Amino acid sequence: TSDRKPADQKLEEPVALLHPCIDALSSHIAVLDEDGVILAVNQAWRRFADENQFAGVNYGIGSNYVDACQPTSGESTDCLTVVAGLRDVLHGRRAHFELEYPCHAASGNRWFILRVAPITGPGPARLVVAHENVTERREAEEALKADSRRKDEFLALLAHELRNPLAPIRHVLQIMRLSGGHGQLLHS
Repeated sequence: TSDRKPADQKLEEPVALLHPCIDALSSHIAVLDEDGVILAVNQAWRRFADENQFAGVNYGIGSNYVDACQPTSGESTDCLTVVAGLRDVLHGRRAHFELEYPCHAASGNRWFILRVAPITGPGPARLVVAHENVTERREAEEALKADSRRKDEFLALLAHELRNPLAPIRHVLQIMRLSGGHGQLLHS
């Protein structure tokens, strides 16, 4: 047993280091077991749950994440895509899974990227599930698209407006070319 204590300590050290590392990340992170049960969550997950009045006292630890992702009536097909992606990663059919999805709230529209990756190593299958808030990036992209649309509309309007006053000048020049004279129209 004396040989076992140093070995146990070596195994516990990386686990003890893992918690502060995932707590330092801004993504909402959960670790799932091979059945999809939540084993651990990080501080960002807890904050998000608190901000959104999640009723559970354990922040979902012990509940089945895959079951919670099952769609209810009226929900989008994103739920089915997430469940299939989770199962594919759990069973080794995919190396990872990623999906950008809306998660709107009363306070406004929000967008997240869900990333799922396996934890490799000895022991049973485990997954890391991370939800990253990409609302600011999404809003910036939408603003750029709106600016581009406004620019295109302005240029189309400008081209139309410039075409109208230039039309008589273009017609005069065309008549001058056809008549073969350079100043005949001016003297008539």
